[in-house]
Amino acid sequence: MAETFELWFLGRTATLRVNATLSQLAHRTGYWYHQINHNGHPQEYAISKAHGPGTRDWEVHAVMSSDLPEEVGKAIRWLDAREIAGDPLVRMLIAPAYHLTAFWLEAADRNNVLVIACPAWFSRLQKEQLYDEREFLSLLAQEQPAQATPRRATQFSAPPNIPTSPPFASKS
Repeated sequence: MAETFELWFLGRTATLRVNATLSQLAHRTGYWYHQINHNGHPQEYAISKAHGPGTRDWEVHAVMSSDLPEEVGKAIRWLDAREIAGDPLVRMLIAPAYHLTAFWLEAADRNNVLVIACPAWFSRLQKEQLYDEREFLSLLAQEQPAQATPRRATQFSAPPNIPTSPPFASKS
């Protein structure tokens, strides 16, 4: 087990409130992200939630293997290589509508965001760049969010040239 970060959620409509801060827009999820290293290399992560004050009051909700732990590790190394003023509190910020994961660095005098992972088609937000929170929100608003999948029709409609009855059905 390596680093642990509190998970915060940023909804799709957050970018519509142009004068709001991350403190006003982001929502605490109650979940925590735990980086899991194997032989010093980040390979997995766990998501947990505390249900009480004791160490036995934590419940693990998921243990996942993906590219995310490596991206988190890169972002941690990027931050460690720089002097970040104000000794900020580092939170993990997720914006599922944008497929975005970031570090939210909250200090007494300013908030910054470091993008950990985002879609390759993003043209404005980039990894390994520290953004002021207002710049981050402005640039995020210019990126294309994920599009919802259309609802399925409640009634079956066969694709063209596909029979709707089995071949053994009578044609009476």
